[in-house]
Amino acid sequence: FHTPCTGPGCALFGFSHPGIVQGSGYDSSVPGAQPVRSADNWDGKLQLTWQATDNVMAYGGVSRGAKAGGYNAGSTAFYTVDQTIFADEVLTDYEAGVKSSWLDNRLRLNASVFYYDYNNVQVFSQLGPSTLTFNDDARIYGAEFEMQARPTPTLTLGANVSLLHSRLDPLAVPNVLTGTVAMVSQRFPNAPDTTVSGYVRKEWPVGPGYVAIQAYVDRIAYPQLA
Repeated sequence: FHTPCTGPGCALFGFSHPGIVQGSGYDSSVPGAQPVRSADNWDGKLQLTWQATDNVMAYGGVSRGAKAGGYNAGSTAFYTVDQTIFADEVLTDYEAGVKSSWLDNRLRLNASVFYYDYNNVQVFSQLGPSTLTFNDDARIYGAEFEMQARPTPTLTLGANVSLLHSRLDPLAVPNVLTGTVAMVSQRFPNAPDTTVSGYVRKEWPVGPGYVAIQAYVDRIAYPQLA
């Protein structure tokens, strides 16, 4: 990978700086470059279930998945040789829960808890005109609760509660105006700490089928980071 700059403004804008890939290139002749990469990651799932009674089932399991790493690239490369390559993303999920039904299956109650051991999360940042992918670790845990009731054959009530804690390990964030560097922990995008929802569904038989109306409401909370 090499996008050399030969115009008179190259030095002015830093394009020819030997400390960045834009100036040095990235191939086997460049010290520290790894133009060939491989990994021995694996995916898998192990889950056990226990039918405690006819109406109650408990489960627990471990799942592991990997997402391949790669290389930063683009028309501009303001990152260093060491920043060019990013590692595989590996997620190990530990989860346990209970599913149950009551009152002749008119009431269903489910609950689960989980913990994500997240290594080498592929995080994106803007480095000058370059988009940079790099790795950071994270820990995610939470719980989910679900209730569904059918007081009559044509009326269904439901409620769900989700609790989630998602944080990347602290990242160094420089302030270009003051020259200081702050260690900042960030929440995953689209990962609210609390979600509460409920719905009501009413059905009416019509010929061979039915007509239904459903009302739904939810509440999503994004508390400020400490």
